[in-house]
Amino acid sequence: MRRGLKDTIKDFLERKGFNVKINGRIVGFSGIEHSFDVVASKGNLVVCFDLVDPNINSFIELWGKVMDVSHARIFVVCEEESYRRVPDEAGLLNFDKIENVKVLSLRDLNSMLEKIGSIVKDENECISVIFN
Repeated sequence: MRRGLKDTIKDFLERKGFNVKINGRIVGFSGIEHSFDVVASKGNLVVCFDLVDPNINSFIELWGKVMDVSHARIFVVCEEESYRRVPDEAGLLNFDKIENVKVLSLRDLNSMLEKIGSIVKDENECISVIFN
């Protein structure tokens, strides 16, 4: 499903006029290059998606990237069922309180496309996500 989801996100964003790269990289403020499963850009807007198996280690790993690339919108995507099993300690990282980060739990590819559609209505609109 992981590869299929990456391809689906890529195809959808390309139809919206984004330049998209699977397994893309962006440079953070520190000068370090960070990799994401999907990196998309359109004008000044940069959107990154990381598909994760949610656990405390994956969130700790993401923390440094998120802080360094605050100029991009970061979407942490995980299976809905997996997200429900995240230990309470992971909540201490407060990803949803970081302005440029949203954690998306998805049920299937169609629900993911609906969420992406609400994110990228046009290049001048701010990104917003409707959560479950």
